[in-house]
Amino acid sequence: MNHRFSDPLRTAGRALLAALAVAALTAAAATAQTGLQMNGTSQHVTFGAAPSLGVSTFTVECWFKRTGAGATASTGTGGVTAVPLVTKGRGEADGSTLDMNFFLGLRGTDSVLVADYEEGTGQTSPGLNHPIAGVTPVRSHVWYHAAVTFDGTTLRLYLNGNLESSVVVGAGRLPQSASLQHAALGTAMTSTGVAAGFFAGALDEPRVWNVARTQAEIQAGLAAEATGAEPGLVGAWLLNEGAGATAGNAVAGGVTGTLVNAPSWVAGAPYALNYGTFYAGTNGYVTFGNNAALGLSTFTIETWFRRDGAGIQTSTGAGGITDAIPLMAKGRAESDGSTLDMNWFLGLRGSDGVLVADFEEGAGGASPGLNHPIAGVTPVLAGSGWHHAAATYDGTTWALYLDGQLEATLAVGQPPQSASVQHASLASALNSTGVAAGFFHGALDEARVWSTARTLAEIQADANQQLAGPVPGLVARWGMNEAAGTVVASTAGGSVNGTLTGTGANWTAGAPFNLAFGPPAPPADPTLLAATPSADDTILVTWADQATNETSYVIERSTAGPAGPFTPLATLPANTTAYADGGLAPAAEYCYRVRAENGAGASGWAGPACATTPAPANRALDFAGAGRYVTFGAAPSLNAATFTIECWFRRDGAGATTTTGTGGVTDAIPLVSKGRGEAENPSVDLNWFLGLSAASGVLAADFEEGAGGANPSLNHPVFGTTPIPADGRWRHAAATYDGNEWVLYLDGCEEARLVVGRLPASATTQHASIATALTSTGAAAGSFDGAVDEVRVWSVARSAADIRAGMLAAATGAEPGLLGRWGLDEALGSVAKNSVAGGVNGALVGAPARDAGAPFGDPEAPAAAVLSPNGGEHLVIGQPTTLTWSASDCFGVTSVDLELSRAGPGGPWEPLAAGVPNTGSFAWTPTGPATTTALLRVTARDAAGNAGADLSDATWEIFDLSTPTLVALFSLEPGPEGITVRWQLTDASAFASVWLERGTGPAGPWSAVGAPVRTEGVLSSVLDREVENGRTYWYRLAAIARDGRVTAFGPIAGTAATVTEFALGAPAPNPTGGPASVTFALPREARAVVRVLDVQGRVRATLADGTFRAGLHRLAWNGEGAEGPLPSGIYFVRADLGGRAFTKRIVVGR
Repeated sequence: MNHRFSDPLRTAGRALLAALAVAALTAAAATAQTGLQMNGTSQHVTFGAAPSLGVSTFTVECWFKRTGAGATASTGTGGVTAVPLVTKGRGEADGSTLDMNFFLGLRGTDSVLVADYEEGTGQTSPGLNHPIAGVTPVRSHVWYHAAVTFDGTTLRLYLNGNLESSVVVGAGRLPQSASLQHAALGTAMTSTGVAAGFFAGALDEPRVWNVARTQAEIQAGLAAEATGAEPGLVGAWLLNEGAGATAGNAVAGGVTGTLVNAPSWVAGAPYALNYGTFYAGTNGYVTFGNNAALGLSTFTIETWFRRDGAGIQTSTGAGGITDAIPLMAKGRAESDGSTLDMNWFLGLRGSDGVLVADFEEGAGGASPGLNHPIAGVTPVLAGSGWHHAAATYDGTTWALYLDGQLEATLAVGQPPQSASVQHASLASALNSTGVAAGFFHGALDEARVWSTARTLAEIQADANQQLAGPVPGLVARWGMNEAAGTVVASTAGGSVNGTLTGTGANWTAGAPFNLAFGPPAPPADPTLLAATPSADDTILVTWADQATNETSYVIERSTAGPAGPFTPLATLPANTTAYADGGLAPAAEYCYRVRAENGAGASGWAGPACATTPAPANRALDFAGAGRYVTFGAAPSLNAATFTIECWFRRDGAGATTTTGTGGVTDAIPLVSKGRGEAENPSVDLNWFLGLSAASGVLAADFEEGAGGANPSLNHPVFGTTPIPADGRWRHAAATYDGNEWVLYLDGCEEARLVVGRLPASATTQHASIATALTSTGAAAGSFDGAVDEVRVWSVARSAADIRAGMLAAATGAEPGLLGRWGLDEALGSVAKNSVAGGVNGALVGAPARDAGAPFGDPEAPAAAVLSPNGGEHLVIGQPTTLTWSASDCFGVTSVDLELSRAGPGGPWEPLAAGVPNTGSFAWTPTGPATTTALLRVTARDAAGNAGADLSDATWEIFDLSTPTLVALFSLEPGPEGITVRWQLTDASAFASVWLERGTGPAGPWSAVGAPVRTEGVLSSVLDREVENGRTYWYRLAAIARDGRVTAFGPIAGTAATVTEFALGAPAPNPTGGPASVTFALPREARAVVRVLDVQGRVRATLADGTFRAGLHRLAWNGEGAEGPLPSGIYFVRADLGGRAFTKRIVVGR
C-alpha cells in the first residue's frame, strides 16, 4: 500500500529544502555544468550489462526536465508502464538473471513518479514485481529531482526531496542484483541491449548508490554535484562533458556510458529547488482567501516577476488605477466606504507597463473609500526578463521600487482599509466573495508581505535571496518551490497558505535572484536641451534622458536672458523628457536649464536653451481642402434659444455640402454650426447653423425646432439674396434669432427676415464647429473652402447697429451676452482659444493653415447712382437745374462729390461740388462752353474711407439759348384742373415724333402723359389732369429726330395746385362724338355724385357715386346710358359735391 508523509513532516522537509536552495544559489559548479537532451524516440545512454551497478539495496536518483510525452516501456507483469529515467532492465523473463534490478521513471498516464524492481534469485517470489507510484504530476519544462530508495524491506519515492510515497515490501524480497539486463539513461533495455521506452527531455546528475539514503541525505545531495568519493556511491554521471558520445563516471573505476543516436548537450540542472509559478493571463491565480493576517495598515509588498504578455486589466476603484494588471493584491474595486474596500494592491498599468500600487482609505481616514494610487516611471515590457517589484507604505508615504531602485514616492497621510474582507491573491485581484478580475501573464516567485515599511537598503539586502524561515515583520513569504500540486505554502510561520487556481496556472523555473546594486551615484547629465514655442503662450522644453537612476528632473527658467538669474519652475518625475511651460507673455524671450536629481545628488545643468513666444497678430484659419475644421465637442455652453452667430469669412473655393435636415438647407456649406441633419429627435437636432447655399451662393441659416415647439425637429431655414462668389474677398456674415424672427446680415447690411415664432433645439448634444458641421458623435460633413476669422456666438439677438459696431474691431470676450469668441489669432498649436472666461476652446482638425486675418471695419463701398441728368437731357446754360442721385451704405454715406465731364467718360472732370451731404439733389446752373457729350459723376464716401461712384448712363447736352436751339420754349403752369405744359420747337420738321413724359422725381421713372396735345400755331400744350393735389411732378419732352436719334428736353418741375373749393370742370371734348371726360375738385374728403341728365331732367348715366379724397378727380364717360349710346342732343353734367350742386352743358353729336 502507498503511504504519504504527514503534513508536519512535509512542512519540515520544505523548510530544509528552502535552506538548501539558498545555499545552492551561491554555490558554483566546479566545471561547466551541462546535461543531456533526449528526443523521446531513440536517443539514450547505455552502460551495457554493468555488473558493478547490480545492487540489493539502493538509492537511484537524477535531475530531469520533461519537454515532451516520450514513449513508455513495461517493467513486466504486475509492474508499471512508464517513461524511463534511470534503469537497469525492463520486462523480459521472470525468475532468472533476466529480471530487472531497478527502474525509475514517469508513469505515462498521469506523469507521476514511479519505480519498480523484480525479486531476485533465492527470494520469496523470484521475478515478482514490486512497483511504487507517487502522487504529484510533474509539469513540462521544469527541472525536478527524483529519487527512489530500497533498504531491504521498504521502498520510498521522493520528488524534490519530499517523500511522495512508501511501500513496505518485507524481508526476503531483495532485487535481482545479478541481473544481466543493461543499465541505461532515458530508456530501458533487455539483457541483449534492446531498448524500449524513451524519455523526452533533459537529464542531469544521475546517481546509483548501493545503500538506501535518508531523506536528509537526499535533500543535502541534490544541492550540489557529487565528487564520486561518497561512501556507497557506485555510479555518478555528472554529464559535464558538453560534447562527444561518452558519459563519464565520477566514481573511480565506475562504468562509463555511451550516447546512442546523438543526444544533445544542453545547460544542466540548477542544483537548487528554485521554482516559481506561471500564469497564462487568462484565468490562473493563487488565492489566500480572506486571511486576517494579511490585513495591514503599514506594509511592504514585494515579489519577483517576469512579464510574458499583456494580461487582462481590472480596476482598483473610482479614482484608482482603471487598467491595473495584478501582481499581488488584497482586494480590488467593489464598494466604497466599508470593509469591502481594498487593503493593498501591487501591479502593472496596462496602458504603459509601469509599476503601480494603490489602497483605499480606511474608516479612520478623512475620506473612507478614497483611492490613493501611485505609479512608477519605467515601463516593464513583455519579454524583458525577471524584475523585482516592491511597494511600501509607512502610514504617511507611498514608495515604489523596481529592481531595487526608487521609482516614485507619494505623500498620502491616510490609513488603508486594514479591516478589508476582500481576498488576498497572486496574479489576480479578488473581491470579498473571491471573484477574480484581472490576470497577470508571466511568472512570479518569492512573494512577500511585511507588516512594516522596509527601507531601500533592507529591500536590496533581501532581494537576491530566498528567505528560509520566519523573519521579524515578515507576515507571509511564498517561495513557490513546491513545483507541483496546488498548494503555495508560506514559510514565514503562521498559516497563510494559498491555492493555485485555474487552468491558466502552472509551475515554472524561479527567479534568478541576480540584481546588482552599486553604490549610490548622482544621475548622468541630460543632453540635447531645446526650447520651442508650441503655442502662442507656451514653450515646449525637451531634453534627452541619459540617466538610469534619477528620481526627478528640475527645470529652472530665466526671463532675463541666458545669463540668468534662473528661478525654479517645475520638478518632474524620473524619465521625463519634456515640459510645456504655458501662460507666457507674447513676444517675450524665456530661457531654461534642466538637471536630474536622486538621493545621491544632482547632475550637471543642461542648457540654457532659449525661445521667444510669437508676437500677437491678426490671424485667421484657412480651411482649404476637405477634412480641416475646428471642433468644440458637444459644448453645452453654446446651446442657445436666442442667439447671434457671426464671423468674418473669405470664400476661396466651392467647398462641399451637407444638409441641415429634412426641409432645411439641403446644399449647406458650413461656416459656423452646432449640428447638422442627423435624426428627428430634439436631443440630436440642429441648434443653429450659419453658412452658404451652394446652388445660389447666398447666405443661409437654419435651426430645428425644440422639444417644446408645435412641430419638434421641424427645420426653419432662411436665405439671403446676394450671391457670394469664391473671389477671395473678406466678408462678414451674421444671423440673429430673437425667439420670433430670423434676420440675416451680409457685411452689416440686412439680407433677409423671416418670422418663425418657434424655439430652437437648444438641448441638443450635437457638436459645435467651424468650417464643417458635426453630429452628436462628432462625425463631420460639409466643408468650407476659404478662411474664417473672429467667430462669435451670443445668447441674444443683436441689433443691426450692434452688429455693425462689432465689425469695427476684435471682441475682448468680456462683452455681455457673449458665449464664445474665437479670434483664431494663435500662431502655433492645435487649440482655438475662447476669449470668454471659462468658455469652451476648440480643437483644430486636419491642420488648417494660418493666414492674415480679416480687415475689421466697413468692408463695402457706398452704392451710388446718377438719376439726372442720366442721358439725352438738354440743359441750358444759365438756366438753373437740379442734379439728382441716390447713394446708400449700411454704415452711412458721409459725403458726396459731384463732377462734370464735357468730353465723355475720359474726362477731364470738373468739380461741381465736393463733400456735400447725401441729400439726393443739388441745385446747379450750367455754365459754358456748350457740349453734346456731357456726363455727371457722383462719388459717395463713407466713414471708413470707402468710395463708390457712378456716371450718367449716356451723354447729355448743354446748350446756349443765345444761339439757335431746338426748343424755343418749355414751361408749365399749375391750374385748378391740373398742370398745363407748353412747348415750342424751333424747327418741328426736325423731329419724327414728340411726346410729353411725366415723372415723380427728377430721374423718373418716366411715363407718357395720356392727355391730348393742343396745338395753336407753333405752340403746343397739354393739360395733365392725372395729378394729385399739392404733389410735385417732373416733365420732359421726348423726341425722335429724323436720323433716329432719341433725345429728351428737360426736366422741368411743377406742383399741382391745391384745391381750395368744390368745383366742376368743363367736359372735354365738347361737343363730343361719344367718349368724354369730366373733372371735379374737392377741397376735402367728401361724397360726390356725378350724373348725366337730358333736357327733361331724367338721369341717363351715373358717372360717380361715393366718397372721394381731397383733390382733383377725372371721370371717363363713354357716351352711353343705361339703354346704350345716347342719341345726339344737348345734355347736362350734374355734380353734387359735399352737399353743393354744379351743372355743365355737354353736346353729343353723332
